[in-house]
Amino acid sequence: MGGSLGVAGALERLARHLDRMRSRALAAYGLTPRDVEVLNALGRSGPPYRLSQGELAQAAQLSSGGMTGQADRMESAGWVQRSHDPNDRRGVLLMLTESGRGVLARSLAAYLADADATLADLDPADLDRLAELLAKLLASLGDDQPSANRAPGSGPHPRLGRERKALRGETPRGTS
Repeated sequence: MGGSLGVAGALERLARHLDRMRSRALAAYGLTPRDVEVLNALGRSGPPYRLSQGELAQAAQLSSGGMTGQADRMESAGWVQRSHDPNDRRGVLLMLTESGRGVLARSLAAYLADADATLADLDPADLDRLAELLAKLLASLGDDQPSANRAPGSGPHPRLGRERKALRGETPRGTS
């Protein structure tokens, strides 16, 4: 798999595999990737798991109209609850419901189990090195998402670790 073309091809195949895996895990619970973005944003906000519709639109990269439709769908499913923002007459707050937390936790658990199985042939040192290389590549593209910002020596899957803690009901450090 030498050279840039071979590496790019392997990354594309891996991305397609991971995308199919995620889609299966989410579909089993009636979720879309956009649903998970919104539910995750609410979950990361910490108790009481409530954000303005504008904050969620920004987090999910949706227009205000798109967020309204998304909120309608998620409220109908029982995953979020709307309320008026007491600090803004025109504002709407969305709060993650117990049902929303449950469906998010179950879908993430299914996805993480699949991800663990996909990466099972790599030992911890391989995983750590792969995470470092991917973070370096993503940073060179201007993408500084969580894996690129992790502290040295924090292990290969900082995001997965936070998600696993969330599934167990633990509060991530620095969010309480």
